[in-house]
Amino acid sequence: MPNQLRVWALVLAIGGTALVLAAVGLAPIPALDPDRRLPWWLMAAGFWAAEAWVIHFHFRRGAHTFSLNEMPLVVGFFLAAPLELVVAQAIGSAAALAIHRRQPPVKLVFNIAAFAVSSGVGLLVFQLPVGILADRWGRRRTILLSEAFRSAGILGWAGTNRADQRRRSTPDSS
Repeated sequence: MPNQLRVWALVLAIGGTALVLAAVGLAPIPALDPDRRLPWWLMAAGFWAAEAWVIHFHFRRGAHTFSLNEMPLVVGFFLAAPLELVVAQAIGSAAALAIHRRQPPVKLVFNIAAFAVSSGVGLLVFQLPVGILADRWGRRRTILLSEAFRSAGILGWAGTNRADQRRRSTPDSS
């Protein structure tokens, strides 16, 4: 299988995982507090802003870009239904990555799928124990939030690392 085809296969596998996770894992979970919810379009605007205005860090011959998309994500963990949050992140981030950063299609689809999977897993880690712990805003919730972001971060790092390895092994990549 050609390398470019393998990269697309990886991207589609991550995207498929995100769709299954959203449909099966996140759709049935309600918002933490139905009385205090942000509309999805406002969250999408937050994700757009976080991805449009990023921090560029140059070190030696390399560069790394940091976005602050965790800020609207943390707000959404508390003030949104999980499925709405993932959809808002996908729409807002896709708009910013396509318009402001002009990412090529494979990178754009990979990033949106990776965001959806990592946020979905983080939301599951954060939301599922609610019934067991019955502690909505206390210390246990803070620990769960920390573990949710740790899980999401590990997944995001692993996916980006794997995609970067694929990209470097592709002879026609620049």
